[in-house]
Amino acid sequence: MEQELYRLRNLSWNRAWEKRFGDGSVIGVNEVVTEQQAEILLSGIKGAGVSFVVVPRGIVFNGGEPIGVLVWLVHGKSVTSVSAIEGANSSLLHVSLLYVSNEVFIKMYVDSLQFSGKVVKLYRYAPRVYPVYYKSKTLRYDNTSLEEALRFKIEDFPMYKRENGEFRRIREGKYLTDLWKDSFLLGEVTDFITVYPDGTVHKETLSIEALYDRFLSGNMACCLYGESVIAFHSYEYRKFVESEEYQLLAGRNRITRADCGIKEVVTERVNVGAVILKDFTANNGVCCAMDDIDFVDISLG
Repeated sequence: MEQELYRLRNLSWNRAWEKRFGDGSVIGVNEVVTEQQAEILLSGIKGAGVSFVVVPRGIVFNGGEPIGVLVWLVHGKSVTSVSAIEGANSSLLHVSLLYVSNEVFIKMYVDSLQFSGKVVKLYRYAPRVYPVYYKSKTLRYDNTSLEEALRFKIEDFPMYKRENGEFRRIREGKYLTDLWKDSFLLGEVTDFITVYPDGTVHKETLSIEALYDRFLSGNMACCLYGESVIAFHSYEYRKFVESEEYQLLAGRNRITRADCGIKEVVTERVNVGAVILKDFTANNGVCCAMDDIDFVDISLG
């Protein structure tokens, strides 16, 4: 019953978005709040002490360089971005599409963190390598880059060009979804706000398997920082271990006992997705662990 309610609510919201902005290929300048108007709007929102969320849905380029961001601004409730969107006709919700410069977008993003905290956790990340906690960073206007504010790489976004009174999409991007939610790691069905490759924004109720299938397509972008990096790592690990090359290597290791231990994949807490080699023994004094090992648990006794 609850899942059906989510589905109907999301369907209503998505239809309202499509009616207003179509397929995202062309957006009229007159449909977008200008930077000067945006500053007045944000000043009023902050003065009223109302929380707001900025969702970048496209990057505007000129001469091959990013010059601004098309931003979806949601405000009206002191709650998170996902739970703020209760329906297209909610009297407590206000949605605006803005076009602002890179610098103004960074300022908007930093200001939006006043209700959720401006300290972010940074992780080093590389495919097939467990993301290691690096440091915490307090985001400010003067130390936050455009990609840190976007939370994804610039090239992962739909690309737009402004000409003849229109923002025209000239290249599609990837699926952009912040995966870090409590229910994500518990394997439950969860609400997500996703920017699609064509620049349209959708509110979806997705299972872990549905998100994984999207990731395997190669069209799902990974967050650059924060705890979402851990969630993407669990996907990256599954993609790795299910490959034919890995299966052949694992078969050889079962015969040669090259790993010299028992592998376990962490399924909870901060090390979720990491691979641990336990009960480590090296009968001949030599052990060559496979590439998927993140931690080795060695007990001397």
